[in-house]
Amino acid sequence: MDNPISEGALHLITSNHGANAGGEEYVRRQHYVYFDDQEVLTYKPGGKSCEPYRYYNTQGNMIYGTSPKTEAQWTSWNNWCPGDVIPNRIIDLGDVDAGSHTFKINVPAAVFTGGEGNFPLSLFFFSQDVEGTVSIEDIKYVDYSLYPNPSSDFITVNASEKLREILLYDLSGKQVLQSTANTLDISILASGMYVAKIKFENGVETTEKIVKK
Repeated sequence: MDNPISEGALHLITSNHGANAGGEEYVRRQHYVYFDDQEVLTYKPGGKSCEPYRYYNTQGNMIYGTSPKTEAQWTSWNNWCPGDVIPNRIIDLGDVDAGSHTFKINVPAAVFTGGEGNFPLSLFFFSQDVEGTVSIEDIKYVDYSLYPNPSSDFITVNASEKLREILLYDLSGKQVLQSTANTLDISILASGMYVAKIKFENGVETTEKIVKK
């Protein structure tokens, strides 16, 4: 952002896809949204009955099944209803300083069964401050996962971009480990909570909480 902006808000639209049983299209999981490493929203998609949309089922694979389901059956698993609108989640940010900012969605329990699945999203920034400007030319992103967490020995970062560095800190802010490899050996550490700062070659930096068992 070239200038400070007042009353800023993010408009977030996401849709989970997984294609296989047990994947992201069919299992409701908690989503955590961060702006500048501060949690600004948690949500679990879906949770509504898709019966009103059965009429619109034109897929040969009978995506809605061959018989009606109760509301409890629908809400136990569905992330979205084909034919329904996808929610626009509005995140009020208040005043936002000039400069670069980070945005992150974290789904720690995500499972991409058979290596299939994705999280398509649209993200819009809105403000009534007409003097503020937002540059979208330098937006960068990385799809990544960190696992296992908690762990007693190793944590691994699997990412769409090349990893530059992992720095691990204890809760006092002291750096305790550093690695340029995708796998970090934490077996020598005492049990407890740590913070990993993950840096990628394209300039993206992010943080994750790590639990050492």
